Amino acid sequence: MNYIGDLAMSIQDAGGNYLDATQNGDTSWNFTSGGGVVYLRSLPKGWEETEAKWVRDPGYMGVFRSQSNSFDFVDAARAILKNIILNGSVQGYAVLTIWIWNEATFGYDVFYKSRINFGAAKNTSFGGGGSAISPYNPGFFNAATLDSDLYQLLEAWGGNEYNIPFWTYNGTTWVTDAIAVQHQGIKLLYNATYEGGTNPDSGDVYTINGWRKGDHPGRHTIFSMTLVQITQNNGTTTFVGNDILNNSLKQGQQTQYLNEIDFQVPPNSMPFTNQNYIMYNLLADVQMSFSITFGFANNISYNWDFPDAQPVLSFVLFEIDPKNACTGGSLKTSIHLFDVILYGGGGPPQDLAPGDIGYPTDAMVHTYTMGVNTGNPRITWPSDSVTLKKGYVYVFGCIYDYPVADSHAMSQDMSISFTLSKLELSCFSMYNSGSAAPVPAPSYTPSPLLAFRPAQILQKLVPCLNSLTTDAYGFPVIPAGTPYTGRSDYLSDMSVLPQNNHDNIPWATVWTSASALQDLEGQPYLSLSVNDFFQACFSIWGMGLGIENDVSGNPTVLRMEQLSYFFDKDTMIVDLGTDVANLTCRLANDILVNILNTGYSAQNTNNDFGIDAFNREQDYNTPLSQIRQTNLNLIAAAVVAEMYAIEKLRVQQAQSPLPISATAGQSNNNNNILLEINFLPANDGGTPLTLIVEDPGGNAQTMDYYNVLQYNNAQSTDPTAASAPYIKGLYYPDTAINLGITPVKNIQRIGGYLRALCDGSETGVLTFRKIYQMLFNGTATELPGIQTNLNGTLTIIFFAALLVL
Repeated sequence: MNYIGDLAMSIQDAGGNYLDATQNGDTSWNFTSGGGVVYLRSLPKGWEETEAKWVRDPGYMGVFRSQSNSFDFVDAARAILKNIILNGSVQGYAVLTIWIWNEATFGYDVFYKSRINFGAAKNTSFGGGGSAISPYNPGFFNAATLDSDLYQLLEAWGGNEYNIPFWTYNGTTWVTDAIAVQHQGIKLLYNATYEGGTNPDSGDVYTINGWRKGDHPGRHTIFSMTLVQITQNNGTTTFVGNDILNNSLKQGQQTQYLNEIDFQVPPNSMPFTNQNYIMYNLLADVQMSFSITFGFANNISYNWDFPDAQPVLSFVLFEIDPKNACTGGSLKTSIHLFDVILYGGGGPPQDLAPGDIGYPTDAMVHTYTMGVNTGNPRITWPSDSVTLKKGYVYVFGCIYDYPVADSHAMSQDMSISFTLSKLELSCFSMYNSGSAAPVPAPSYTPSPLLAFRPAQILQKLVPCLNSLTTDAYGFPVIPAGTPYTGRSDYLSDMSVLPQNNHDNIPWATVWTSASALQDLEGQPYLSLSVNDFFQACFSIWGMGLGIENDVSGNPTVLRMEQLSYFFDKDTMIVDLGTDVANLTCRLANDILVNILNTGYSAQNTNNDFGIDAFNREQDYNTPLSQIRQTNLNLIAAAVVAEMYAIEKLRVQQAQSPLPISATAGQSNNNNNILLEINFLPANDGGTPLTLIVEDPGGNAQTMDYYNVLQYNNAQSTDPTAASAPYIKGLYYPDTAINLGITPVKNIQRIGGYLRALCDGSETGVLTFRKIYQMLFNGTATELPGIQTNLNGTLTIIFFAALLVL
């Protein structure tokens, strides 16, 4: 056993020191340790049958699980290992290195290195009989090896969720290494529809007195209007803009007030005080469209006081300020939505087509009854866009007067009488299907937030694997001297531009949380596990996870890189040497797949009709139709990337502010959120712009910031347009976010791996398994999300270079 030739072994302690032992004359041992390599003078029994194997972890794909056969250590090696058990902690620690002779360098190279498994070790005499060992029967120490500490921690705690704070307190001030981001908001599809209190059988009768161009004592009338819920075939009733903006662009109810003179004081309507309005805008000024549908049940009777003038019945919006007064402090201002121009001294009305309202056949000067064509009594008229000002309420009513441009004013003693069989008002955000120049639409107020880049998260998460306790606020306590670190060149790479990597790179993508997005008081934080973080990086950027040695040769580095880093045919994993027999290579049929599950977990956004969600789960069929059904999970389930779900989270406020730091177990509902940001910080001609972020101590801190990435030239109708990106069916492409991390874009970035899984079928295509949603008009349409001009198919051969697995 004293012969050392092609093979050598050494043992190190937890500090990396090489251990040695020499025996005294009384059979006791002297133990020494040092930094230089010390080879065991006696190899274990059966050393010539040394065996080690490496198995690639199928989940992480960059980690190789290792295992050796058991060894019977004798002499000094046995004494060293027994001494570790007797004098060490409850669980012994030692690293076994197997060295192999290199003829070229005339020295030893590391062949295998791993921890000794003391849990299954046995100290046995040569003759058997358990541990009865004497100086004349020294016995042996039987032990095998197991994976590194870091791999064991990854296996044990990789799924454990850790709370990572955005701020830390250095004893004097609050500091952060997070970046500041401004979410500018996205345009939202919004609708509010109201019905008047009309009698379906006989209609409602109105007698409206003259308006006097808004001068006292001119009269106006407010209709009774009730909000209507439009139910679609799948039972949903809410536009996504309504759902998100319900506390910012408020919808109300109106009570009828006939011929009131003023708004401000009782017994007048007092719209602001009594919430007697249809809309209350708390956002920045918003442009909206309105449409009116009305019908007359019978003839219209009216009189007027200037025979040469032409009277008008106008459906209007009154703009009311917080003092319950029309804008400008008088009743002079009203927003005309539709004018019914009546017969008068100016001749017959010219703006309504015959068949809608009948024309008189004889001339009357002061009093007239206008006939109504009962065959088609209803008129629907869309108005021009109306700007709803911040802080104002809007009331729907009608006035009787002369045209605005006419200098005459209708006396309050004049009146018009009519019966309405139908009255409906609809307010909606403008929408042009993305086919022309961007149109205005409501959006929630911009807000600041803190976020981490992915490389930062890796560095913060890995040491947490060695933490078994949390502080009083629920944040992990990292033991002093924890050696484990996270490393990734790809996550920090700025040299590749997003447009050269399917519109996204990790460095221009940030990770935040609901607690940060909502800009609450207190300490915002992430709640995330290593496994969830890895799954997201694998699904979005095609990354694997491996364990590498640090500068001291210890496996303490958790490395995350693209799969091409780990599946590199030119990089040697292990040198099998020259004496290899019975080597077999086989096709890995077990990893071939025919269904790809991609995207992100569902966010229930289909419950809001009129929504164009795209960062949700999408499924694709591969061309491997002849194999049994096998799914590849490319779903980043732990993160929210859908812009409408993010917007809903952004406007939702918790019932109470966060404490100064997170409390233990408070990670529930603290969603992880991905946001694409601009490559460069916000600036004005090169001068950085700043915003104010409040730290947990309530102090305002000024920070440079990045804007959430939006494309003012994004397309939704022309897939061949030169400007990018394109998403089919998008309502407002100019403010859409996260267009570079859609399921299709993610597939293209992981394309080399997918080519390997479809090996032999590279000329085939991935086919989108279409999903449909019901629209509010009862029709079905495809859910959007296909960002390609290939009619829903992706040809595999156009993916990235084939990986050799």
